[in-house]
Amino acid sequence: PMAAFLAPDFEARHAAHAAALAGKAGDLWARLGPNPKAAIAAARGEVDEPLLSLALEHPAVLRGLLVRGADPNAVGASGFTPLMSAARLGLT
Repeated sequence: PMAAFLAPDFEARHAAHAAALAGKAGDLWARLGPNPKAAIAAARGEVDEPLLSLALEHPAVLRGLLVRGADPNAVGASGFTPLMSAARLGLT
């Protein structure tokens, strides 16, 4: 359901975000590279949501992001944390 809110060029500009949103774990891990915690932090732009928020529909990807150092308290451009977003979408 979240994909309807994305810009048409989202995938081209945000490949890691697109992989998280689609639940493509292997692609996401490859894009995060040898220092995933730093790559996860760097994936946050002014208008982006945290990778955790984008992966809410994919529990295995969520767990993998947490293991790789994603901050569960990161606030996205929406002003919400991943948990707040999950609650709003009924994905708790």
